[in-house]
Amino acid sequence: MSTVNPWLRFKKLMPSARRYRATIITIDTTRGTCYVELNGGDRVRVMGTGYKAGDIVMVEDDKIIGTLPDLPFATVEV
Repeated sequence: MSTVNPWLRFKKLMPSARRYRATIITIDTTRGTCYVELNGGDRVRVMGTGYKAGDIVMVEDDKIIGTLPDLPFATVEV
């Protein structure tokens, strides 16, 4: 039986993974992690190696999934 609750139907359309853009600060090859800096200035540790400091990467659920091109970036608050 499908649900008729509009909120639950809407939530199913939303992606479940958290994705964000970050810049690699340091690399810890012994643990297989990197420290990255988010656009807001926060720094977090994520899984992934094979990159170098200064690379701009896409992070999904605290794991680096690939690099991004070095293009101009702007944050717009709504």
